[in-house]
Amino acid sequence: MDTKYLNNIELFKIMEMAKERAVCPETRVIMDAEMPLTGTEDVRYLLAQTDALAKRLLKNGTPRLSSCEGADLAVGRAVKGGVLSMAELLNIAMALRNFSALDNWFSTESEEKAATPVDDLFY
Repeated sequence: MDTKYLNNIELFKIMEMAKERAVCPETRVIMDAEMPLTGTEDVRYLLAQTDALAKRLLKNGTPRLSSCEGADLAVGRAVKGGVLSMAELLNIAMALRNFSALDNWFSTESEEKAATPVDDLFY
């Protein structure tokens, strides 16, 4: 995609603002690798996801999340049979609390059962 166009729409500024608000450093790394999609169907699907999440944010507010830095590394060590420190266990516990908070935020009691474009992100 044309860099001049991306600069005109200030995509890089928006991405930096989003990275500043990311809870986990691993998310910032993932965001650095992201580039805009150009396929019409891909863009329509992402816009539908954005719309669905915006509606949910308006309805339920922002989910409360905490930093869980290093949880992925600790889980990787545990899978290989490593013994985890208390700090690593606490990081994993924080990540699990984040997952629980997101699950609770997404599946509210009053939620209609109609499928949305973001269901695959939460199930």
